[in-house]
Amino acid sequence: MEKKQKSLKWLNIFFLLINLSAFTTFLVMNQDSETEAVVNDVYKSDEYLKQRLNLDDKQFEEIIEMDQKVFRSYQLLIDLQCETNFNLIKELSSPEPSEEKMKELTEKLGTYHTAIKRQTVKHFQNVKSICEPPQIELLNNLLIEMMEAGDQCQYCNKEDCSRRKMIEEN
Repeated sequence: MEKKQKSLKWLNIFFLLINLSAFTTFLVMNQDSETEAVVNDVYKSDEYLKQRLNLDDKQFEEIIEMDQKVFRSYQLLIDLQCETNFNLIKELSSPEPSEEKMKELTEKLGTYHTAIKRQTVKHFQNVKSICEPPQIELLNNLLIEMMEAGDQCQYCNKEDCSRRKMIEEN
């Protein structure tokens, strides 16, 4: 009987190792495909900018080179924001949510959101830094188009908005 228990114990350890190995393989393969998808999305976005701004190959390569750090920071911030969102949901779902903890988490989310916006600004500053004057004009129009400021202000829903006028003047 003792020999049978020993054999079962080793068999369980063996199966545990196989399961851990399979799980680790799955995670690594999944992470690689997600990273590939994100890189492809960024590449498509940069290709779009290249077309819209009539960038030459040299300008395009400069943007890609300058944005490598921006992209890494952006991805890290998105991951931190996602993790914090889950922690906030977990806290809200707890039997007695802590107001202090939720305040701390929402402040973190605000900080991450701000940092993400700063990375976006840095990206467009990089793009603008390599553009010629006609391309800067195209970029400014593209930014206005992206913010949907051409029709109405997305923040206050007014068609006649002082902020919109400021955007159009620049």
